[in-house]
Amino acid sequence: MGLSDGSQIIPREVEEHEAYDADSTVIGTGPFIMKEWIEGTSVHLERNPNYWQDGQPYLDEVNMLIMPDAAARLAAFRSDRVQLLDMEWGQAQTIWGDPNYVIERYPGNQQRGIGFQHRRPPFNDLRMRQAARYALDLQDFVEILDDGEGKINTGYWWSMTNLALDQSYVPEHNIEKAKELMLEAGHDPEVGVDVVTICRAGDPYQCRIQEIVQNQLARVGIRTSIETLEVGTWRERAFTKYDYDIYSYSAPAHEIPERFHNLYVYGPSANNTIGSADPDLDAAIEYAGASTTQAEYEDRWAEYQKLFLDQVPYVFLDTPYRYTAQQPYLRGYRNSVAGYNRFQWISDFWFDK
Repeated sequence: MGLSDGSQIIPREVEEHEAYDADSTVIGTGPFIMKEWIEGTSVHLERNPNYWQDGQPYLDEVNMLIMPDAAARLAAFRSDRVQLLDMEWGQAQTIWGDPNYVIERYPGNQQRGIGFQHRRPPFNDLRMRQAARYALDLQDFVEILDDGEGKINTGYWWSMTNLALDQSYVPEHNIEKAKELMLEAGHDPEVGVDVVTICRAGDPYQCRIQEIVQNQLARVGIRTSIETLEVGTWRERAFTKYDYDIYSYSAPAHEIPERFHNLYVYGPSANNTIGSADPDLDAAIEYAGASTTQAEYEDRWAEYQKLFLDQVPYVFLDTPYRYTAQQPYLRGYRNSVAGYNRFQWISDFWFDK
């Protein structure tokens, strides 16, 4: 019930009606009513005259245009066909500082990382996970994936909460330390070790992450073989067969970062597909979850994050900044780290012209 995309209340009579199709039927009590949906092109919304908030929404209609080409989107914005445009830094910098537009930079809601398979060698050995972490220059991910416009996450993602450990806790890059740990684990960096990494075809970041990982781990003799898989095979390998050594992900940040750790790190969780089974991590999660005051909650999760960084079930990578450009007459728009929340206030939008 706490998730906005999972809290619909649909009457049984509607769901059981022969004409009802959950994938294409739109119902609700929002500020706008869907007038037309042209798949892959646009969604046309009209004002709901029976909206619960008197006098709102202010706009008579809203058109959401689906435009895959970034240059076409920017051209539509410049010609005033579009009033609100989402951008990444590569495009935002072309109009940055233009007094004709309102441009905002705000924390994004993407979090990227890699997970190590604990059920088999070599990463069932903590020293090998730590070696891989030391071998990675995490700032490179920000520079390559975000054009420098982002930050590395520590034990939480920095954009979602003030409870994240600060940037001083970002793991250091230390090639010599990585090699020492490999030797302790019985792997000579000069001889090297072969591992399998997987990524999902069609994702703009997963395979790029693995390419950077491959380049950096090779410096300490960890040779990765990247397997690019279609989505069904990727899901099976990653979440059913656990057939990989390192997998990469790029996904929306969870509403509360603790949810990630409870789902994907906590040993007894059915979603713990990496096979993490560290009793200290599990105990720390349980201890933090048993907090009875806000102060306890913050202190215990902070201590958990430090342990998480040391035990390396995952290596958290970057979260980028995001950008919006608005026409100067658009009023009432507010950015939000949780991307979908930006339109919770769409009834407040109005044009000052």
